Amino acid sequence: MENRTKTILFIDDDEHRMMGHAEYLKLKGYDVIYVSYFKEAVEEARRNLNVLDLIILDIMVPVEDAELDEDEKILADEGAMSGFVLYDRISKLKKFKTLVLTVRNDVKEEVEKRGLEYLMKPIGAEKLASTVSEILKKD
Repeated sequence: MENRTKTILFIDDDEHRMMGHAEYLKLKGYDVIYVSYFKEAVEEARRNLNVLDLIILDIMVPVEDAELDEDEKILADEGAMSGFVLYDRISKLKKFKTLVLTVRNDVKEEVEKRGLEYLMKPIGAEKLASTVSEILKKD
Protein backbone atom coordinates (compact mmCIF):
# COMPACT_ATOMS: atom_id res chain seq x y z
CA MET A 1 0.00 0.00 0.00
CA GLU A 2 1.26 3.43 -0.97
CA ASN A 3 2.07 5.63 2.02
CA ARG A 4 2.83 9.03 0.56
CA THR A 5 1.45 12.42 1.50
CA LYS A 6 -1.80 13.18 -0.34
CA THR A 7 -1.67 16.21 -2.62
CA ILE A 8 -4.57 18.63 -3.11
CA LEU A 9 -5.01 21.30 -5.76
CA PHE A 10 -7.12 24.04 -4.12
CA ILE A 11 -8.72 26.49 -6.59
CA ASP A 12 -10.52 29.52 -5.18
CA ASP A 13 -10.31 33.23 -5.97
CA ASP A 14 -11.04 34.17 -2.33
CA GLU A 15 -7.38 34.04 -1.36
CA HIS A 16 -7.95 34.85 2.31
CA ARG A 17 -10.36 31.94 2.82
CA MET A 18 -8.34 29.61 0.62
CA MET A 19 -5.10 30.32 2.45
CA GLY A 20 -6.72 29.68 5.83
CA HIS A 21 -8.22 26.39 4.67
CA ALA A 22 -5.02 25.39 2.85
CA GLU A 23 -2.92 26.01 5.97
CA TYR A 24 -5.34 23.93 8.06
CA LEU A 25 -5.17 21.09 5.52
CA LYS A 26 -1.36 21.29 5.66
CA LEU A 27 -1.54 20.95 9.45
CA LYS A 28 -3.61 17.80 8.86
CA GLY A 29 -0.75 16.37 6.79
CA TYR A 30 -1.71 17.19 3.20
CA ASP A 31 0.42 18.88 0.56
CA VAL A 32 -1.63 21.76 -0.84
CA ILE A 33 -1.11 23.66 -4.08
CA TYR A 34 -3.33 26.71 -4.25
CA VAL A 35 -4.26 28.86 -7.21
CA SER A 36 -6.89 31.48 -7.98
CA TYR A 37 -7.38 31.53 -11.74
CA PHE A 38 -8.55 29.21 -14.49
CA LYS A 39 -5.41 29.08 -16.60
CA GLU A 40 -3.03 28.59 -13.67
CA ALA A 41 -5.27 25.83 -12.34
CA VAL A 42 -5.02 23.93 -15.62
CA GLU A 43 -1.26 24.49 -15.67
CA GLU A 44 -0.84 23.20 -12.10
CA ALA A 45 -3.04 20.17 -12.82
CA ARG A 46 -0.91 19.39 -15.89
CA ARG A 47 2.35 19.94 -13.98
CA ASN A 48 1.23 17.74 -11.05
CA LEU A 49 -0.75 15.15 -13.01
CA ASN A 50 0.92 12.17 -11.36
CA VAL A 51 0.82 13.39 -7.76
CA LEU A 52 -2.61 15.02 -7.38
CA ASP A 53 -5.10 13.09 -5.29
CA LEU A 54 -7.91 15.63 -4.99
CA ILE A 55 -9.07 18.93 -6.44
CA ILE A 56 -11.00 21.38 -4.28
CA LEU A 57 -12.75 23.75 -6.62
CA ASP A 58 -14.80 26.88 -6.08
CA ILE A 59 -17.76 26.88 -8.47
CA MET A 60 -16.96 30.41 -9.62
CA VAL A 61 -13.39 30.68 -10.90
CA PRO A 62 -12.20 33.81 -12.70
CA VAL A 63 -11.93 33.02 -16.42
CA GLU A 64 -10.29 36.22 -17.67
CA ASP A 65 -7.08 34.31 -18.41
CA ALA A 66 -8.81 31.34 -20.07
CA GLU A 67 -9.42 30.57 -23.72
CA LEU A 68 -12.94 29.13 -23.75
CA ASP A 69 -14.86 27.59 -26.63
CA GLU A 70 -18.49 28.63 -27.23
CA ASP A 71 -20.05 25.84 -25.13
CA GLU A 72 -17.69 26.60 -22.25
CA LYS A 73 -18.55 30.30 -22.44
CA ILE A 74 -22.26 29.51 -22.14
CA LEU A 75 -21.79 27.46 -18.96
CA ALA A 76 -19.26 29.89 -17.50
CA ASP A 77 -21.25 33.06 -18.28
CA GLU A 78 -24.92 32.18 -18.02
CA GLY A 79 -24.69 30.14 -14.86
CA ALA A 80 -21.60 31.64 -13.31
CA MET A 81 -20.44 28.05 -13.07
CA SER A 82 -16.96 28.38 -14.51
CA GLY A 83 -15.75 25.80 -11.97
CA PHE A 84 -17.53 23.09 -13.96
CA VAL A 85 -15.87 24.30 -17.15
CA LEU A 86 -12.53 24.12 -15.35
CA TYR A 87 -13.32 20.63 -14.02
CA ASP A 88 -14.23 19.46 -17.52
CA ARG A 89 -10.99 20.90 -18.92
CA ILE A 90 -8.83 19.27 -16.25
CA SER A 91 -10.71 15.98 -16.67
CA LYS A 92 -9.47 15.81 -20.24
CA LEU A 93 -5.99 15.46 -18.74
CA LYS A 94 -7.01 12.97 -16.05
CA LYS A 95 -10.04 12.24 -13.85
CA PHE A 96 -9.48 13.41 -10.29
CA LYS A 97 -11.56 13.12 -7.16
CA THR A 98 -13.07 16.58 -6.88
CA LEU A 99 -14.83 18.54 -4.15
CA VAL A 100 -16.84 21.54 -5.35
CA LEU A 101 -17.38 24.49 -3.00
CA THR A 102 -20.42 26.65 -3.66
CA VAL A 103 -22.88 29.17 -2.30
CA ARG A 104 -25.33 28.21 -5.05
CA ASN A 105 -28.29 25.93 -4.46
CA ASP A 106 -28.71 25.02 -8.13
CA VAL A 107 -25.57 22.96 -8.76
CA LYS A 108 -26.82 19.50 -7.80
CA GLU A 109 -27.57 18.41 -11.37
CA GLU A 110 -24.14 19.43 -12.67
CA VAL A 111 -22.41 17.87 -9.64
CA GLU A 112 -24.26 14.56 -10.02
CA LYS A 113 -23.75 14.49 -13.79
CA ARG A 114 -19.99 14.59 -13.19
CA GLY A 115 -19.96 12.31 -10.13
CA LEU A 116 -18.49 14.99 -7.86
CA GLU A 117 -18.81 15.83 -4.19
CA TYR A 118 -19.83 19.28 -3.00
CA LEU A 119 -20.12 21.41 0.11
CA MET A 120 -22.14 24.55 0.66
CA LYS A 121 -20.28 27.66 1.79
CA PRO A 122 -19.48 28.94 4.30
CA ILE A 123 -17.41 25.95 5.39
CA GLY A 124 -15.37 25.62 8.52
CA ALA A 125 -11.84 24.30 8.24
CA GLU A 126 -12.61 21.19 10.31
CA LYS A 127 -15.63 20.29 8.15
CA LEU A 128 -13.54 20.75 5.02
CA ALA A 129 -10.74 18.58 6.42
CA SER A 130 -13.11 15.80 7.47
CA THR A 131 -14.81 15.83 4.06
CA VAL A 132 -11.43 15.70 2.32
CA SER A 133 -10.45 12.73 4.47
CA GLU A 134 -13.70 10.91 3.63
CA ILE A 135 -13.31 11.53 -0.11
CA LEU A 136 -9.71 10.35 -0.14
CA LYS A 137 -10.67 7.10 1.63
CA LYS A 138 -13.07 6.19 -1.18
CA ASP A 139 -11.85 3.98 -4.02
